[in-house]
Amino acid sequence: MPPGDFRPAACPVCGLATGPAPACVECDWTLRTALRPGPVTTRLRADFETRLSTARRRYDARAAALVSADPGRLARWIRGGAPDHAEWAAALRDVAAATAGAVTEETARAALTAAMRGLADGAGLTIVEVGPEGIAVIQATTDRLGTPLLRTGPPAAPWTGLLPILSAQDDERLFQLAGGIAGLDRSLLAKHLAEVLPRGILPAGNGAETVVTCQPAGWRLLENAARQVAKGNAGATLMRVVGLPSEQNGLTGSLRARMPLLRGYAVVVATIAPATGAVTLGTRPLFRPGDTQGAESVLTFRRAPGDRGAATLAVTVADQPSSHIEADGSGLDVVSLHEVPLPREPVFRVRAVLDAPGRIRFTEPGGVIPLARPWPEVVAAIPRRVDVLPGPVDLVCALELAGSKEQVDRRRDLIGELLEDLADEYPEPGRLRVGLLGCTDHVFAPGEERKRVVRRHPLGDPAEAQFALAGFRGDSIRYADAAPLEDMLSLAQDMLADSSAQGRSARLLLVAGRRAHPRILGQDMVQPCPFGCDWSRLSRWLAKSAVSVVAVVDTMPGRTARNRFWADVGRAGLHALPDTSPREIAAHLGVGTRMGQRIGLPLPA
Repeated sequence: MPPGDFRPAACPVCGLATGPAPACVECDWTLRTALRPGPVTTRLRADFETRLSTARRRYDARAAALVSADPGRLARWIRGGAPDHAEWAAALRDVAAATAGAVTEETARAALTAAMRGLADGAGLTIVEVGPEGIAVIQATTDRLGTPLLRTGPPAAPWTGLLPILSAQDDERLFQLAGGIAGLDRSLLAKHLAEVLPRGILPAGNGAETVVTCQPAGWRLLENAARQVAKGNAGATLMRVVGLPSEQNGLTGSLRARMPLLRGYAVVVATIAPATGAVTLGTRPLFRPGDTQGAESVLTFRRAPGDRGAATLAVTVADQPSSHIEADGSGLDVVSLHEVPLPREPVFRVRAVLDAPGRIRFTEPGGVIPLARPWPEVVAAIPRRVDVLPGPVDLVCALELAGSKEQVDRRRDLIGELLEDLADEYPEPGRLRVGLLGCTDHVFAPGEERKRVVRRHPLGDPAEAQFALAGFRGDSIRYADAAPLEDMLSLAQDMLADSSAQGRSARLLLVAGRRAHPRILGQDMVQPCPFGCDWSRLSRWLAKSAVSVVAVVDTMPGRTARNRFWADVGRAGLHALPDTSPREIAAHLGVGTRMGQRIGLPLPA
């Protein structure tokens, strides 16, 4: 054989067409072989075959290791047989080198999130995903709530359609995509890829920012395709992502669920102005920007007085300042509405889990369900003002115990039912304190005039007051023209004197059938109070000290000078016993709500 050089048309290791270089630019196999005179011996041939087989096995093992860490999964397609332990360890090291510079899925999602957060209003982001299944083009925008909107278009193109030259068998096709393509016509493959990508994959210039993702990074055919796509889009960003996609749809398949919040979420609450009872809307933060899938939040709320059954949990975008929230709630971007069962206790806790942007799940308390009613209807049902005190209250209930048993029982029953409702409404210690006063008649007989005729139970727990009320027994009328109500006003003054200084509102309920004794004997000849109590002065003190007084009389008195007592004392409300109810009394006292004043939203705790 004459001396000379032998150069194959394609590299026997990787299949790449040979060029002028002495070694393959892809696998570094020596392409130029000097032909020496003399026969090719068996030993020389065996040497060559061993080196070639080892080179091919290393080249293919690298592709197999990119697909799976299991050395046996793709061994059938590795030329030269399954790699030994040392060769497989070398293949895994080659994988690390091939994926150098690539980012994790978490980092990639953060980059896409940042790109979407920086979009101008109405702008979009084009994401081209190059992955094991094929190539997909996703148009990404955000809605007004900051929720990612992902639309695939044109339809995703599978590799079996893009490159029919690839195997129809799944594992072998993955092996080829990762770099096991030595057995394919490399020139034809490159030509077909260059033709098919611009024709059917690249998005027609829509002016949107473009990000090209290649996942898994290091897969030779995927990397070639991703580079061509990025090259065809001026200004496109190429992002190489390590590892197989966590979902079949690739990186964007998990973007909606796992993308950090672009905007925070809050729960809408109602607040009650202490002085006026005006109801306004506010918010309490639930989730913050940057929170991701699985984040939990716990909030504590107060049940609005008078609310029973259930309340509405309205989740809204949190960047709306409370001072700018309109009374009709129109300034709120509501994400979702839920109905939460209200406990008997006034303070309750809710626990929420962020399942995805725009999807919040409440896990505590049990029984929270989606609310079908639209937000405008929820807001329309909220009263603009309620007659209820949000802070601590002292209430004195004073009743006349003289009269027929039936009449005394009716007065006591009214107070008893009121206290029963209040015990449910204010079960936490100290928020509502109730005291009792009950009077029988002054006896105008020698030695009896200055006898104390008022029973007293000090301010304390409403349930204890209710129990004490049962012991307030009635008596017969001893003096028909008046009852010692002025004595009870004087004692009520003493009981409520320190309430304001303690930051507590003071209230007085007076239930009786007759007017009070005057301070001095007048033309009507009604006996004056033996202790000199002046109901007119006491009434002025109560009004000046912001003690609201609600009066309930057996029969509504006429407008005469003799009956001026009732109109003067009962300034916060004057009712006839047969025509009123505990709920109406509670509303006038400011410790309960009127009919139709259900707020339906939680109060901040």
